[in-house]
Amino acid sequence: MLFFAVLVLIVFFAISLYNGYNGWVWLNSKCTFKYKKSYFLLIALLSVSFIFGRLLDSKILDLIGGYFIGGLNPVGFRLFCF
Repeated sequence: MLFFAVLVLIVFFAISLYNGYNGWVWLNSKCTFKYKKSYFLLIALLSVSFIFGRLLDSKILDLIGGYFIGGLNPVGFRLFCF
């Protein structure tokens, strides 16, 4: 059971990292987005918020993480660049 939980977490974080990196590449191609550390910190906090929302039974973190997971397509990243 523990092996399965660790495997799910590794896959989840790998997908979040992949999507975050592709969002960063897309933002750099559309506009000069120069805050790389803050962008990846925001992506890390958003991806962890869903897991912590489930573990801590927090409605706010669960809602934020759910919207992040639902918006992991490239269209969602267009909100950062006007």
